[in-house]
Amino acid sequence: MYLVLKTENAIGQTIDIDLSNHTKDFVYNDKVIENDIIKEFKVTSSEHKLKLRVVVQQEGERETIQN
Repeated sequence: MYLVLKTENAIGQTIDIDLSNHTKDFVYNDKVIENDIIKEFKVTSSEHKLKLRVVVQQEGERETIQN
């Protein structure tokens, strides 16, 4: 899954991206995103394409959803 982030006049800013979802978790850069928030993302262009993996939210082990 890809998250396309489009911004205006935000180049150089650092932002938090809230992906709140109560039934699934997301993996970005091979790490589960804690509390569904990508913290301190540096905006370097007006459009970013972030590759995410969706995983089932579970106690303990997480299972990857295959498409």
